Order: sequence, then C-alpha cells, then structure tokens
Amino acid sequence: YKSEIDVIQTFLDECCEIITIEYWTGATELYNVYVNWARINNEYIHSSKKFGAELTKKGLEKKRFMDGNKYKIRVRTEYQEYKLNFKY
Repeated sequence: YKSEIDVIQTFLDECCEIITIEYWTGATELYNVYVNWARINNEYIHSSKKFGAELTKKGLEKKRFMDGNKYKIRVRTEYQEYKLNFKY
C-alpha cells in the first residue's frame, strides 16, 4: 500500500538509476522528468519543493555546483527526452 501512494519512489524506480561513477543530474532537469512522467501516467504532481524534500528524505545525495543543485542519479536513456520542459 505504501508504494502505491509513493509516486516519487515509483518515478525513481522506473525512470532513474543510481550509478557508481560520478554522475549528477540537475535538480530542474530531474524535476522536469518527474513532472512529464507524472503527466503521462496520470500521477499526482508534487511541487518542486516537496519533490526535493522527498529526495532528501530518501537519502539521495545532493550537491551545489556553480551551475545549480544536482542529484547523484542518472535518468534512464529512454526518459532523457522528458528533461525538456514540455508545454501543455
């Protein structure tokens, strides 16, 4: 039941992978992937603030770079196009 309501965990399991090499995805890009995935799958869309808080709660490593915050996670190849900020 818990995973049923944990949309963010479902998103991470389906669209992302944590890899051992140093690979960082921009926070905005990752949020765009989540929003587009959620729209396509008719899932609830959390605010970017709630999304970030949930990633932190799940132990996802976050670091501030000169070009913004990034998470140590990789978006799976088949979801790369979701990084675009689609207009609906």
